[in-house]
Amino acid sequence: KAHVTLLFGIHPSSDYRRNVDAVLKGWTPDMIHVSQVSTFPIRDEEQEYYVVKGDVHVSPNLLEGRARLEVLDYTDPFPSYHPHVTLAYVKRTADIDKWVRYLDDVYGDQDFEVTGLDYGDDD
Repeated sequence: KAHVTLLFGIHPSSDYRRNVDAVLKGWTPDMIHVSQVSTFPIRDEEQEYYVVKGDVHVSPNLLEGRARLEVLDYTDPFPSYHPHVTLAYVKRTADIDKWVRYLDDVYGDQDFEVTGLDYGDDD
């Protein structure tokens, strides 16, 4: 599912959904704005694909949702928050610049409605 992660690494528990719902009570996600399309840096030279992503504008609304979730137990290995929507996995043998240009023409500088909450627990 296409999604924007508010907070990575919330620790699982039997009350996971109830806790998430409790801290997000009264918060409603606004539309998101994809400013541009880019790729994540290749971290492992054996990685066979590029991750193409839509870079999402860090809005006060997203920061509020994230701050609410930060009261829960979590482990986030990423030093800063860079919200994004993963658009494609493209083989490294492909012309990645062509893919980025094409997907940027389609998704870049666009607003998208948030249609729900994905708890990330596959239920």
